[in-house]
Amino acid sequence: MRQLIHLSTLATPFAILALMEVLFRNPVGLPWVVTMIGILASSVTLFLVRPGLAHFMARPLTGLGLMFGGTLLIVSTPLLGFQQVVTATESGLKTAVAQIPWLVTAAVVVLAGGLLVFTARRLTQLPQVFTPLYLVAGEVLFLMVLEGHWFRRIVAVLFALLLVVALEDLYLAFHEPERHHAYAPVNIATYMGLVAYFLFAASLFWMMLFFNLPLWLGALILAGLSALLTYQALLSIGRLSLRGWPYVLVMPLVSVELFWVVSFLPTGVYVGAFVLTAAHYAALGTCRNYLLGSLNRRIIIRYLVTGIGLLAIVLMTAKWR
Repeated sequence: MRQLIHLSTLATPFAILALMEVLFRNPVGLPWVVTMIGILASSVTLFLVRPGLAHFMARPLTGLGLMFGGTLLIVSTPLLGFQQVVTATESGLKTAVAQIPWLVTAAVVVLAGGLLVFTARRLTQLPQVFTPLYLVAGEVLFLMVLEGHWFRRIVAVLFALLLVVALEDLYLAFHEPERHHAYAPVNIATYMGLVAYFLFAASLFWMMLFFNLPLWLGALILAGLSALLTYQALLSIGRLSLRGWPYVLVMPLVSVELFWVVSFLPTGVYVGAFVLTAAHYAALGTCRNYLLGSLNRRIIIRYLVTGIGLLAIVLMTAKWR
């Protein structure tokens, strides 16, 4: 039975890859393909987190809540963020009515994130539960705006391999804990979170360029992702207490301010997304070390040198628009 679960886990990313290929060939199938991806990713995550039907039956509403929240998170941004955008753009509305689709999008994203946090916390204290869900959400959104026939497929395969790593970590944590490394949740949650942050930031910039996505909504979506990643990071180090909760509120505000500033810079989409990701990495790393009581001058200098060095390389080699 354990081997069957393991094989099903490893097959899930490639099933999502096959669904994305269907979407590449037939963009009209966006609603049902994205919904199927959301249900598949959420179901596998729930199955790995709560192994066995007996455990699921003990808290069916909580389990279904996690599945619904994860599906809604994956579906909401590409589905509402594209179809509602196109509808509003084609209608040519210049009044407050044109803002209704955006308000619906924002409400759904906030609802999905809140439901996911609430249900996952009731199921387990392990932080990597969110990882497959926000990674798939960022993957779907990014691949929708990516151009190039073969380039999209190569990137999709790379994302499938990343998802294999995330799901494998969940499998080991719940089904083979003797093989699970103690620091795996922290490392995987951190690096996958940076990947998802970059995917969302780049996708939101593309949507602002091509679909007239309002700046305030893009900032709100990125702030929600930042709150989710900060919550997960603090949970992974056991610092989600009265001292830690203010940072779950401060980090989204930092993301909003940086997103607002970078959106007005004459940089390309990927350069802007990289700047935001580097800033998020440095800010979150500083917060984590401060809460752990290990923040010192050497660590601050390390983050500053790493961040500034990476930004200098990217900005000097980037093509400015």
